[in-house]
Amino acid sequence: CELLRLEDGADIRDCFGPPDCCNNCESKGCAGKPACARQITCSVKTIKRCSGCHLVAYCSERCQKEHWINNHKKMCKVLSGKKKIGIQRHSTESCEECNSNIDFILKEKNSKLMPCGLDKMQVYIVNHYWLHFGYHTQAFCKCSSETKRLRMRTMEFPMQPPFTMGEISGKYLGWIDQYLAVLAAYLVAIEEKYQKEIESLSIKSSITNIAMFIAGNRASYWYYVTNEKSRAMTEV
Repeated sequence: CELLRLEDGADIRDCFGPPDCCNNCESKGCAGKPACARQITCSVKTIKRCSGCHLVAYCSERCQKEHWINNHKKMCKVLSGKKKIGIQRHSTESCEECNSNIDFILKEKNSKLMPCGLDKMQVYIVNHYWLHFGYHTQAFCKCSSETKRLRMRTMEFPMQPPFTMGEISGKYLGWIDQYLAVLAAYLVAIEEKYQKEIESLSIKSSITNIAMFIAGNRASYWYYVTNEKSRAMTEV
């Protein structure tokens, strides 16, 4: 789609606002936005983005080299889309649950069958994930409002997420990712099976807020996994 291309004369680097933390410092748990804890070398003024992917940023050359060795060497080309990894997405057309003719069973309170709900969830998670890198946040790009909205709906970004939802791939990013996915699945089921009760109690907006909170936390977890030096960082 023409709208998914960068506008004429546009630079993907302009789509990102100024970085507010060092990803290496953050990967070691010693960074707190808007400035990192290592005050001797790390400040907002010294933070510069990676020239390869322009997503992560570093406060010093030492941090850049350290994070490259420990993490970013395997992530840089993936995030920038220079190395395609075949990210899988949920598709309502191919999803058996979304295309089944058993809606009445899914809505039965005593039925163990669960509705899908992945279509909207994946859109929110991926969009929230890119926000962590400053995508279209205080940016000075030439992307039109229409282009921004279309990217959000279709998830067709100039960047490439390094992960696929475990519900689709069958492989979660550890127990935290899996448990958040389970919480979201139960919430979707509650919303589907108890529509009348939710409406009578006027708690529809509260249910939606909880769902967004879970999805937002999952996107944040993905972000920290992208930065981490070792699996132990996000599995404690």
